[in-house]
Amino acid sequence: SRVRVDNLLHTFDGDLVLTLIGGNGARVTLSQRNGSGGDDYIETLFSDACPTPIASGAPPYSGCFAPSQPLGGASGENGQAAAGTWQLEVSDQAGGDVGQLNSWTLVLCTQ
Repeated sequence: SRVRVDNLLHTFDGDLVLTLIGGNGARVTLSQRNGSGGDDYIETLFSDACPTPIASGAPPYSGCFAPSQPLGGASGENGQAAAGTWQLEVSDQAGGDVGQLNSWTLVLCTQ
């Protein structure tokens, strides 16, 4: 599976936690308070196959990054739960600034 954050604008990425919520309710952290005072996630691809961990990247995040937790966990045990409503949760863990998630994409891989 891959998650692409096409356009997330925020003035202090270090405040953000990005969490993929699978169709079965399983939660996987894509990025947790990375990027310090840098801004934005633009065409950011999260995939377990990406060689650079998101924690080693720098904003604006653009390109291919391994998420903080493996994406396989979002589908639950044995990858069985592709059905259901999938969500991308963006949480600002501090006050004083604003942001907006404009678009994101989920690609489920069966192999």
